[in-house]
Amino acid sequence: MKEFNFNTKLVLNLSMFGVILGVFSTMGFALGWEWVLWLVGWAGMSLVISKKQKEKYFIHGFSAGFLFAFIVSLIKILLYDIYIENHPYLISQFETNQVNNPRMYIISFGVITAVFSGLITGVMTLGFRKFLKK
Repeated sequence: MKEFNFNTKLVLNLSMFGVILGVFSTMGFALGWEWVLWLVGWAGMSLVISKKQKEKYFIHGFSAGFLFAFIVSLIKILLYDIYIENHPYLISQFETNQVNNPRMYIISFGVITAVFSGLITGVMTLGFRKFLKK
């Protein structure tokens, strides 16, 4: 089996956009337009990976997208009190849905979101690579 070099530095650097999105989301700055930041993050990471990598585009895109989304959820958990303070409607949603442990709910949903984010970023990376071939 052919070995390849996984570009850890690139993936970690790109996924740090999740810190910005996590803080914006936690503080309530992105209410109503958070989806735009997600799209910008996915597209930006995909574009950079498709230009910088020479192989294994999907796995790099998936890894960056997964970490990006997981970091967003992790920040929401670490700053849970601030997150709930800036998103008071969540308390009623948790009560309506009979969520016993909101932190566990957020992190569980975050892992699911991270998988989808990774898939989206990986596919977008392949798409950008196909159109940006020299």
